[in-house]
Amino acid sequence: MTMSIRLTRALSVAAAASLVIITMGSARAGAAGAVPAVRADSPQPGVTLGVAGEGNAWTDLFYAGTSGQAWMLHMSNMAQPVPVSLGGKLIGGPAAVWIRPGTFPISGFAVFGRGMDNRLWWRHQSSAGWSGWAPLGGALTSKPTVNIGAAVAPDALSVFVRGPNGSVFGRTLHGTPNGS
Repeated sequence: MTMSIRLTRALSVAAAASLVIITMGSARAGAAGAVPAVRADSPQPGVTLGVAGEGNAWTDLFYAGTSGQAWMLHMSNMAQPVPVSLGGKLIGGPAAVWIRPGTFPISGFAVFGRGMDNRLWWRHQSSAGWSGWAPLGGALTSKPTVNIGAAVAPDALSVFVRGPNGSVFGRTLHGTPNGS
């Protein structure tokens, strides 16, 4: 499958998923004109989504709900997407990346977010399930962004944030082919 076709498929899935999320959080007036409360698992207004793909198979959306809690929405052709709570308390949307097995000591999703204390926080999947949220420190003024491989190094996971002085800061985890 060419890169162009994969990108087109990923963008189509992400666009469809965005419609699902917007629908989840939309309020419709009832017969009496009452507006129902917004669900806690709905995206915060103005929050940008994080998107990560599981290899070439699926796309998963990550966002902060109206309470600031992080959520994951697995997009597959099999069933209606159901939000999964990742807990935490974030300002803005999270950033996520999928780590293929054998690249790093961890594999699966790694999710990064700006905590209520304006520090960088993360949690990740392991064979035992999800880790708890752990601080990585710093002083953030923006949502983080994460990258795996590419220009930094083919075996590196890098997360970038904007600091209080406007500079961009990054942290990098280097993996090895056997994950050690």
